[in-house]
Amino acid sequence: MRIWNRLAVVITLLAAGLVGAQGAALATPTPADTGKAGKTQYCNIVVGKAPKGELSPILSRSCGTDPEAARTDVSIQARTLLMEWNEHAFNDPPTTVGCIYGDYGPCDSDGYRVRAEGFWANRISGFATWNRCSVATGYDLVNVSGDQQTWNGTANACECVDVGFVGYYMNDRIESFWIRRG
Repeated sequence: MRIWNRLAVVITLLAAGLVGAQGAALATPTPADTGKAGKTQYCNIVVGKAPKGELSPILSRSCGTDPEAARTDVSIQARTLLMEWNEHAFNDPPTTVGCIYGDYGPCDSDGYRVRAEGFWANRISGFATWNRCSVATGYDLVNVSGDQQTWNGTANACECVDVGFVGYYMNDRIESFWIRRG
């Protein structure tokens, strides 16, 4: 994040703290504001199977600060957990967690192509994959294109990838992923 963006976040948080002490109902915090203020934000995104070479359609999206509500969210029931995104390396501090669920089941060789949009664009520092998603490629452009890096977990018994820190090359640059079975 550029220095000016960080400065803007600090000023926003300071202003929110000052305003919060004087008046309660000025604005509802966005997921980015809530995460920065210290409450962990839990987001569930359900994607469908993509046509060959295209992005997987987003079928539903929900965010909140209650981990139990996120875990029991009806939109994720009968869906397959594919991936978890972390805003910070090694999820430290744990401010925002994004869970990607597949409507089509576990990864196959074609997999899912997921766009990191809204809050998540250019904010992913770590991630993990599940359910046979043993290869993950992160891209710096939204349509699985541009600069890229691939992480391979095919040698793991779990057929998963666990990346606490994506590295300096792709940190806060990822705008899309292609996850698949290797």
